[in-house]
Amino acid sequence: MVISTQIALLLSWLPFSLIIMGTSSQIILNYRVKSTRGLSPNMVFLFFSTIVFFIVYTYTYNLPIAYKVLSIPHLLSVGVLAFQGYYYSDNKKTRRDMLRTYTGLLVFFIGYAITGFFFPLTVGKFSGWASALLPLLTQIPQMLRNARRKSVEGFSFWFVFFATIAVLIELTVVIVLHLPLPSFFSALRGLIYYIIYFGQFILYSTPQNSRISA
Repeated sequence: MVISTQIALLLSWLPFSLIIMGTSSQIILNYRVKSTRGLSPNMVFLFFSTIVFFIVYTYTYNLPIAYKVLSIPHLLSVGVLAFQGYYYSDNKKTRRDMLRTYTGLLVFFIGYAITGFFFPLTVGKFSGWASALLPLLTQIPQMLRNARRKSVEGFSFWFVFFATIAVLIELTVVIVLHLPLPSFFSALRGLIYYIIYFGQFILYSTPQNSRISA
């Protein structure tokens, strides 16, 4: 049992590392095509919000050190996706709305994190369930975007691939280390959604847009 726990603690470094690799592949794809047209801005916003809740949950519940260390670069990588959506947009209203939204979000979460110092258990529990339940909505805008366009052009296959491997490992780590229920629920939800993404890549991929999704 001790050996299993030690292995699980080592494996706990992999999920975030793989997710960061997947996010980086989407960043590179966006840069290469100079566009974020294949990426849902609503998904990125919800993704960003979820990670902030997760960071508060991680520190208040004292989750494994890997979660504490790697959740920060994970947030930064998603922040880059948000910035790319702003930078590559030629719609002034969209850019103005994005700036206001993310500024308001950051101000809210700074105040929220400060509250966590005074009420760690309450804020931590809420954050844990928020980071588990919010992703129920996070992936839906991207799925609808793919289905509406009947295309996965501009959406990185490697983003999905690395994330799927990550949630499989995370599910194993959560079970072995007996982490709180929100962690298990979050990993299981992620696995189901990424399987749907794979189905969309199979359904909508063509030789042309496969090259623009690699």
